[in-house]
Parts: sequence; structure tokens; C-alpha cells
Amino acid sequence: MHPMNYRSSYEHQLELFGEIDTLPWRAIEPHVTPLPGQNAATRSFNEMIDFMPFYEMNEKGNFLVHDSVWGEEEIGTYEEDKVLLQLLHTPAMRRLMAIEQLTLPQGYETVPNTTMYKRFEHAWGSVVFVRKMIEKSPELMSLSGHEKMVLQLRTFLSDFGHTAFSHLGDWVKQGFGGPEDAHDQKEETYRLLELSGVAEVLFHNGYALDEVFFPNVGERGDWVERSGKQLCVDRVDFGVRQILRMFRDGYGDYRGIDLRELLRFDKFEVVKGQLVMNDWFAASIFARLYAEMVLEHWQEPLHRGNLALFSEITRETLVATDSVSNPVLNSQLLHPYDGLLSIDDDITSRDRMGRLQGHTFWRQTDFIMRNTGLERRLWFDDFRRSQLLEMIVGMPALAGKGEQQGIVWDPINTQGSDTRFNGTPPFVDVLEVTEDVRYGKIHPDLVTDDFLPTSDGLLVFLPHLKERWIDPEVIDRYDGEIKLLSQMGGFFDMFIGIVEKFQQRDFVINYSMRRDNAQDIVQTIKASRTRWQEAMKRPRIEDEHDYQSYIEHVGSRAIASAYPLQMLHPNIFD
Repeated sequence: MHPMNYRSSYEHQLELFGEIDTLPWRAIEPHVTPLPGQNAATRSFNEMIDFMPFYEMNEKGNFLVHDSVWGEEEIGTYEEDKVLLQLLHTPAMRRLMAIEQLTLPQGYETVPNTTMYKRFEHAWGSVVFVRKMIEKSPELMSLSGHEKMVLQLRTFLSDFGHTAFSHLGDWVKQGFGGPEDAHDQKEETYRLLELSGVAEVLFHNGYALDEVFFPNVGERGDWVERSGKQLCVDRVDFGVRQILRMFRDGYGDYRGIDLRELLRFDKFEVVKGQLVMNDWFAASIFARLYAEMVLEHWQEPLHRGNLALFSEITRETLVATDSVSNPVLNSQLLHPYDGLLSIDDDITSRDRMGRLQGHTFWRQTDFIMRNTGLERRLWFDDFRRSQLLEMIVGMPALAGKGEQQGIVWDPINTQGSDTRFNGTPPFVDVLEVTEDVRYGKIHPDLVTDDFLPTSDGLLVFLPHLKERWIDPEVIDRYDGEIKLLSQMGGFFDMFIGIVEKFQQRDFVINYSMRRDNAQDIVQTIKASRTRWQEAMKRPRIEDEHDYQSYIEHVGSRAIASAYPLQMLHPNIFD
């Protein structure tokens, strides 16, 4: 149960939180006749509160995490916890309060309840999960206090290098569809940790950076951070957290299954240094929902379109000479990489300024992303979620079923959907790209350009993003051996094959609009990319004092713009 006795009515919560833009047309155009699914607005708001953790300090000065996924944990009960308490108060930690885990800001998201989910929540949730695993594992309980804390710090610090809007920084640096690992590169993150004072906190408590930030633990990795498709702390925490947000109808009695109970921490164990599950059914549901989470959200083409457009908005804000002055050295423009170390609101506030100025680029991209997000959220609420839960949790018979029936349903080729409301706005056309289509059949210039104006709109090429799926190791209850889920019979190996194929697809989206508007968007994108190369020549913030002042400025802004205030008890910042 959440410790928030102030949760009373929707109106009271709205007053405390401010306007929650889950269904933005209701807020922006209150006189418009409600669309299908808008009766879910109050429900979505209340459930979003239920997803959120709550943080406070107790009378002993310990940090209490009331986590909505893994339960409660008190940080400060062990001598080694003092390093976590000290890191809590660093500005580098505080900036994570104001960085969206899933990139898109409210109003642009394509799946309900995938915003107001911060890197701060994932970082502390991962720490709580690690502590739960240590407490239930004899092999981990035998470790020294220092060794136990190293495990916690490794998962805790792994998110510190994320930029504003998380993976958006990876795409701006590496290109859309790139490896998405810029935030893990040691040089840039070491710079942040060393110049912001985090490394000093670690050193004074007996920890070295190379001991707790992606240390060398072998080619396979271990249960905290692992390559491949097996489980690790990062995949489990963000996977379970997002699944419960997306498939919230499963919180109740869905065919007798409560997803929150099914995916509790006691379904996971650490055995011989690897994270495994002890329940085949829970592992099967988790792995399938994890894959569908990616197909329906991260890799879904309309979501990719919003990500691609928002990436270009971000690039434009980072190179605009009138919006990126250094708050510490006002006479110096920020290097784009230093600008990305700010918080989400620093980018969206410039975005709002651009829209108010009436520039076609801002106005049109905002219209596309808001209306695409709205249509998709309504469709997911009214139709898609229940369809997926029926398919996965209900587990229908598979005899005679094909790829689209019973195993995996294609998010862009759904069956049974009302054609008048299928989650795709009327101004959007989506086309899967095969090799012959990519090279000439749509538009010959798509070979080299990813944004193109046409006679009837804007073409956007969307490469597939980093593949994400899991094949958990499971303790076989019959012989006690640890096996991959795909090796335990059934159809999971077939399921994964289809998921891989679906996640490797490229798409082209055509956004219908006037040709001159499309040309204006493309010209702005090309100009900002050119200016980006010039902006990369700007000096970095090298002076340690100036860098610390900049991060402190960012951290103080994060407190003001992050969580709804009642989720963070004011005594945390005393």
C-alpha cells in the first residue's frame, strides 16, 4: 500500500500535480466532444499515481524508498549505506529526478502511462531490487559489506551518464537507429562523475570509479549487468516497471492472474552469479510481455516517428544561438554535449518558446507528435491492451495459428480493430520497407536522406532501433536444473523468432501536409544539422569549479521541475 494518505479525489490530485497531459485534447480543447477512450482520463491519472514511488527521510536520517514495484526499503541501516545517502544529495543524482526514462515528454507518448517515469525511479528501484536479492541469497549474504555495496553502486551509477530525455542523447550523438550506448561510454561519464563530485564521494568511502562503473566482470557479465538476452538487474527493473504501467488492467483479477503479484521480487533468484527465475509460468508471461512492450512501444513505427521528430527538435534547441547560453558563464555558448547534461525542462521550455513564435517547424512537428500520440493512446486504452492480455495471459490454443494469431500480433497489422479508429491518425501512412522499396520505389533520395518533402507531405525514413527481448534462465521444478526458457518446450522459441523478425523492420512514414510546410521542416532540419557541426567546435566546460557550478544549477532546477512534490517529501532536501 502506498504511504500517501492524501490520495483523495481526482480534483485534489489535479490541484497538487498541475495539469496531467495524459489525454491532451481534453486539456487543450475542453469544449470538444469527448473521443472514444477519453472516459479513461481520471482512471489513468489515479493509476499513474499508484505506479509512482514515494521517498522520504525518517527521524534517524535514513532514506525510505516506498517502491511501487519491489516494496519498501530503508537506506541507512548498514554502515556501508552512508555512500548512498551522500550520493543522494549530489546534484548529479538530483538531475535524474527530471529526466524521463522513456524519452518522450507528456503529450507526445504513444502508450498510456509511459511518462512521469524518471531515471531517479529506475536507479533507486534497481538498488532496492539488488538489496532484496542479497537478503534472500545465501551466496550473496556471505559477501563482505563492501562487496555488497559494490553491487548496489554498479546498478545505481549506470544511469548517471544519461542525457536529458535519456536515449535521445544517444541518437543525437550517434544517429537515429544507432547503438544507443553513448551514455555508457566511459570517457564522457567519467568526466561527469569526476567533475561533479561523485568520484570524490566514492573515494572518501573507499570505492574506486573503475570498481563500480561498468567494471570488467568477464565477457558474459553477471547478474547486475549482462550482455546477451538473459536477465540482469537493469532489464528486470525497467522491464517489470514498464510492463506494469502499460498493462495495468492486469493489476486486478485478469483470468485469476495479478501481474503485480506474478512479477514480485521473490520470483527471481541469484544462482551461481546469474539472475534466474524460479517459476516457469511467471518467466513465460514476463518474457512475452517484455517483447510485446518493445513491439507496441519502443519499436512501434508511429512511436519511432515521434522519437525521430523529437530528436530533431532537440538538436535545433541545442544549436540555436539564442537559447543555449551557459548559465554559469553567460558570455559562452554551451557545447551541445554539455547542453545535453541539463534536464528535460531545459529543452521543452525552448521548444515551447519556438511554438509560441509560430515557426512552421515547431508548429507542425508539435501537431504531428501530439495527435499521433493521442490517437495511439486512445486506441491502446480502448482496444489493444485487452487484446494483448487475452493473447498472452489467456494463452489461447495455438493449433493452426499463424504469426498474427495466438503467438505475436503485428502492431501495424492488427486484426479485429475498428477501421474507423485503429490508432493511426488520418494524416499518417506507414509503409514497411523492404530492400527494393528502400532503394527507389518510394523515393530515390531516401537512399541518402531520412527526411524528404514530397508533393503531398513529408517522408521520414525510420530505421529499426536496438533490438530488445529476453530469454530468461529458469529453474526447472522437475529436475532443479537451470535452463533457458526457449529450451523448456512450448512455443517460446518460435515466439522469439517472430519477435526478432518484427524488431528488425524498417519503415517509412508519410505525414500528409502542404508541400511548403514539409519543405520548411526539412530545411530547418538540414540547417540545424549543419549548425550542429559548428556547435561541436564550441569549448567544453573544463574548469572543475565552473563544471560543478553548472551541475549544481542543473540539480537545483531538477528539484523544482521533477516529480509532483508530494512524491518527494520535502525533508529529503533539508
